[in-house]
Amino acid sequence: MILINGQWQGGGNKDTFQAAQILKDHLSRSNPVVTAPVCTNEDLIEKERIIGLDELTQQIQAALQILQKEKPTHLMTVGGGCDADTASLAYMNALYQGDLTVIWMDAHGDINSPNESDSHLYYGMPIRALLGECPPISDLLPLPLQPEQLILFGCRDLDQTEKNYISENQITLIPVLEDPGELEKQLTDLIQTKKNRHLYIHLDLDVLDPHEFPHTPLPAPGTGFSAEAILSALHSLKQHNDLVGTGVFEFKYTGSIPAFLKNALDILCV
Repeated sequence: MILINGQWQGGGNKDTFQAAQILKDHLSRSNPVVTAPVCTNEDLIEKERIIGLDELTQQIQAALQILQKEKPTHLMTVGGGCDADTASLAYMNALYQGDLTVIWMDAHGDINSPNESDSHLYYGMPIRALLGECPPISDLLPLPLQPEQLILFGCRDLDQTEKNYISENQITLIPVLEDPGELEKQLTDLIQTKKNRHLYIHLDLDVLDPHEFPHTPLPAPGTGFSAEAILSALHSLKQHNDLVGTGVFEFKYTGSIPAFLKNALDILCV
């Protein structure tokens, strides 16, 4: 199943909503897609230290209801902001009863609590919600993730609070590596240590080097992964694991869909 979820309020920028519609048109030419409802109201109110909380909770509940009705065992979610993966990943983790390793490919940590966030934007909090530590959003989600299920991949722009949380909870972190062969071996070894039977890949496009792939609303400073390294890693991960869930997020449309993104969508369609 392909779920189009243009949730944009987490970053407060409609670019990702518009990009989701473009990707929906592209994917629906050869695949059936299901679209999650998304509010377009731009007058977002902050509640409980989260901007747009009302819209976010409504949309996450709606996406969960779609998934619980359709009951997919394999799922690709296309956003939208990175936080548009909240309902999808929560659903898949519950479906597989926590027997799931999650590779979160993102230049940012996405792991602040509402109290730790300076911006109060939810796109900096989705992992914390999935871990059950971001009420009231986490209260909507079935079966929280455990820190040992996570592999944070390519983070290069972390807040100090995120660094502290990652260290205190012993969350696996893979820095940017230049050698694709080394990367694939490291991923393989780490997945084996997790001892879960199923795999979920979350791809935030800002994990790529911004000089090679600038098509994101919030490029991170520093050197990211090359497109070649990411595509090679995705292909290897799909080939050697039971890949049950994927997501692609944070695309900014600037007139065309880059070849890298088309290739990534082809690989990640499960």
